Amino acid sequence: TCSVEDSRFLCAGSCKSCKDEGTWPVHWKHLAWSFTALARGIHPCEDADGNSWPIGSYRASVAGTPLCPNSGFRAVIWVLAGDMDYLQVDLGLPHQASLDPCAWCKCNKSDTPFNDFRENAKWKTVRRSPADHIADPVTNHLIMTIPGVNFFCFHLDSLHVLDLGVTSHAIGNLLWEICVDHLPGNRAVALATLNKQIAEIYIELNVPKSKWIPALTYKHFNATASTYPNLKHMKGRRIRQFVPVALKLAQEFCADDEHTQHRLEVFKSLDTLYNCLDSPGLEFSSETQQLFSTAVDNMLAHYGSLAKLSYKKNLYRWSIVPKFHYLAHFPEQSKFLA
Repeated sequence: TCSVEDSRFLCAGSCKSCKDEGTWPVHWKHLAWSFTALARGIHPCEDADGNSWPIGSYRASVAGTPLCPNSGFRAVIWVLAGDMDYLQVDLGLPHQASLDPCAWCKCNKSDTPFNDFRENAKWKTVRRSPADHIADPVTNHLIMTIPGVNFFCFHLDSLHVLDLGVTSHAIGNLLWEICVDHLPGNRAVALATLNKQIAEIYIELNVPKSKWIPALTYKHFNATASTYPNLKHMKGRRIRQFVPVALKLAQEFCADDEHTQHRLEVFKSLDTLYNCLDSPGLEFSSETQQLFSTAVDNMLAHYGSLAKLSYKKNLYRWSIVPKFHYLAHFPEQSKFLA
């Protein structure tokens, strides 16, 4: 293993509070120029503005020669990763708030709904192909001018799409329903009982206390007459580590009714897909990839059923946001990179 200093290198930065629309294009002009030289493996003959080097300068003396004359090494950008704000606002992918919120397919918020997770969902027939991305690029950002960079370098991020997205929604709804629908007593009594049960499950699973979530308050997952439950104010890794506990709770509070059966399947699938994510290696085995793909599809299908059941009862529960759709594209990406 290597240190953080050896594995992280800051190329450029800018305070959000002081940047404007002209800030990052200047940064990216120089970054694209530099990464282009790395990809070609030679010292550039011109600067980032296209000007020749001054006669007699060091840059002029090495222009056109190999960057690594002994080894011939070069460097390429392999993966462009980040949260949705970075990919959409900074790198120009379609924004989740737009009518066409996805860069990986041609779903929308009307006749090809992004929140349809049935097996025959229309958006599954209009995934963007490599030819589509060449003919109609989803972004014209300068990063796309670097040799070797193409759309398939963009990779979704499990921390923001899953841990702080889909998983936090699922857990928030589970906790809310346990307190409101299942446990006796008023809200305060129900919450105290829930916290006690969570502690008992942690002990049963032999989870070190340092990895426990803090004692829950309703501020962590409450819903109102017009807002949906969502687990908030938690670190992503704590949410991820809570999934086995949530599965135990879903099992304990599962009955013969359709709703709690779907809910249990959501957490069975979440537990499975996280176990796949924790498998070692840069690539999944074919068996793990298939298990992961099935778990994602099952999780989204059962969650979608919960959303429909709640809607029919006029309950603000099991909301579906674009991150759920982005999760649906995880299996395809996982064929090539875990």
